[in-house]
Order: sequence, then structure tokens, then C-alpha cells
Amino acid sequence: MATVLEPGSGPEVCVSVLSEALVPEWSVCEWLQAIGMDRYRDTLAAAGYSSFPSLLALTHQEMDRIGIITPSHQDIILASVQHEMLSQMQQLQDRMVPV
Repeated sequence: MATVLEPGSGPEVCVSVLSEALVPEWSVCEWLQAIGMDRYRDTLAAAGYSSFPSLLALTHQEMDRIGIITPSHQDIILASVQHEMLSQMQQLQDRMVPV
């Protein structure tokens, strides 16, 4: 658990308490199934991508290296990771409370 202090306008400070900062509650398998890319479950698992934080390191070059070579599939996977990250950041921002 972590406490984050953010400067506010004036003397205000926003405080946010995080239990697992920016980590979605779904598994990589569930996420792949949700985006229609579950065919890559074994490929990602074999390459060590088994958690959301590890997915943040994915690039087009890395996907080429591990065998995800279809450009449209790469784009879907990367866009979904980015979307999930933005969603988690928005939820974090919504939880911040001025004190």
C-alpha cells in the first residue's frame, strides 16, 4: 500500500492511497480473450508476459521476436494495453481526495 501526495491549487494537497497501483484485476488470459486475441496466450506466457506490468514492455519489435507477426494483431494488443493503462490512471485520479 502506498500514499501519493499531489500538489493541488493553493495550499491544498491531494492524497491517494493505493493498494496495487495501476494493476488491473484481470489475468492476461482473460484480457486476451476479451480482446479476441486468446490465440496468443501460450506465445505471451512462454515469453514471460504473465502480468499486466510485464505487458507494458511490449513493442512491435518484441512481438515480432516472439512470433506475433500480424501487424493488425500487434496494433490491437498494444492499443488495448494503452487503453487499460489510461483507464487505470483515470480511476487513480478519480480516487484522489483534496485535503
